[in-house]
Amino acid sequence: MIHGSNTEKLRSFVIIRDMVRAKLIKLKMNKAPGGTNMLTELADEILYIVAELFSKSLSSGDIPQDGRLANITPIFKKGKKTNTGNYRPVSLTVILCNVFESLVR
Repeated sequence: MIHGSNTEKLRSFVIIRDMVRAKLIKLKMNKAPGGTNMLTELADEILYIVAELFSKSLSSGDIPQDGRLANITPIFKKGKKTNTGNYRPVSLTVILCNVFESLVR
């Protein structure tokens, strides 16, 4: 559920298909493994479904379960590789959730 003082602002936010299309087309294929190429190439075909999914998510105040999952991967910063403090966590989430977040942001 969406919480906080911005709940009504988020629920009244309108997802415009052109915004979704622009985000899908600009996805960087080398940034995220699996599916990015497909989303970019099929942007026009999946545009209506994705925009509707985003709109329903905003109006209901809920995000699908798959959108809440992330793979946490440690990325080495510097120093000794044996020291766990020299790693930072990076969350790898579903690509469409990243698109949704960037639209709302």
